[in-house]
Amino acid sequence: MPGIQSLTSVGGSTVEVDESPGNCFWFDGAYAACSTIGTEAGVQGNNLFAKSPGDLGYISKYQDTTGFNFAALPNPAFIVGVSVTFRKHQQLGILPLFAIDRKVQLLVGGTGQGNNKASASLWPNTVQSFTYGASTDPWGLSLTRAQVVAANFGIRIQAQNVSSSDSAPYTCAYLEQGNQISMTVYYVTEAVVPNINYLPKFSIRSKGIGRIR
Repeated sequence: MPGIQSLTSVGGSTVEVDESPGNCFWFDGAYAACSTIGTEAGVQGNNLFAKSPGDLGYISKYQDTTGFNFAALPNPAFIVGVSVTFRKHQQLGILPLFAIDRKVQLLVGGTGQGNNKASASLWPNTVQSFTYGASTDPWGLSLTRAQVVAANFGIRIQAQNVSSSDSAPYTCAYLEQGNQISMTVYYVTEAVVPNINYLPKFSIRSKGIGRIR
């Protein structure tokens, strides 16, 4: 798509939002076996676990990050894509690796909307950066400039413990938050319309419609 421009911002704040049974706190640090390795690496430490043996497949609370600053977008700006980049990992050595994405979704008007870009791949055991979306990927939405510059526009992230064993229900996972999360909005300043010079032309004949070659 010709003429695509971009604007990048970092998040302002991150809050937890409950979703039953997503009662696992991102920030509690209550499980002693989870070290501070995530915090030391600049990634938010988290204790992602099943509450008790037998309570498997446990999900985290939503981590909602908003406060991105896209006020510099020109007016008009027609949004054609969004990408979000953040780092995540899970601790290796003490506990098994069971964390995967459950939800990676845009927040529009403060609510999760559009495509869920969660990956089914296990989180890595070293701190790595991941990007979701692309320059021509609007996440299944028709985003407007007004929605993107709003304070409640952002990203929702949720993780899940996919352990299938009662004997190993715990996973220590770490995820960035706030101004560690980067978002890029891609836009054009003119609406994209079909080029009529490339559309087939037709003429009306006495016996019907015929294509002009």
